[in-house]
Amino acid sequence: MGLILTFSMCFRGKKKAADTKYISLIGLSVAESPFFLDIFPKIKKVSENIKLLLVGGGLRLSEIRDYINKNKNKSDYIITGFIPYSKIRKYFFITDVGLYPTLQDIYFDCACPIKVMEYTAAKKPIVTTDLKELKRLNFPNIFLAKPTSEDFVDKIKLALNYNGPFPDLKNFDWKYLSNKLEQILNSI
Repeated sequence: MGLILTFSMCFRGKKKAADTKYISLIGLSVAESPFFLDIFPKIKKVSENIKLLLVGGGLRLSEIRDYINKNKNKSDYIITGFIPYSKIRKYFFITDVGLYPTLQDIYFDCACPIKVMEYTAAKKPIVTTDLKELKRLNFPNIFLAKPTSEDFVDKIKLALNYNGPFPDLKNFDWKYLSNKLEQILNSI
């Protein structure tokens, strides 16, 4: 079975093991640098029962799998491979901290990452690269980090203990946004 584990192995019913913490990256289209894979063994100082849950397929999957096979303790990672969209919400449910590890560049600095919105809608704290757009959004559940494993580990420690508020996302609802766009177009 190797690195690819079935969902039933990491999620049984509607409750997850209380003693296991899941740091998740749902969607593997992330930074070209594997720095986010290097949070282990540093994060093990926080808890022995912590896993990095990597959900998704795509071009980066074999590169990520190879990096872990060559450099890491495989038991710290759960790699699901491709998951149909209809089953993704289960992975958000078991997540304790979401990740959005990118490099700092002009594209990511200006993009509004849907992944951050998804983790926020699921009421999860997020550790993400310190990006201009995320600073502008200023969500209380976002922990901004430099794109290094050391800073990500520091912010994950904080995020694991987060029990603060979550922003209201009504202004990011598709219906709201489409109505706003329609108003703009009608005013031209």
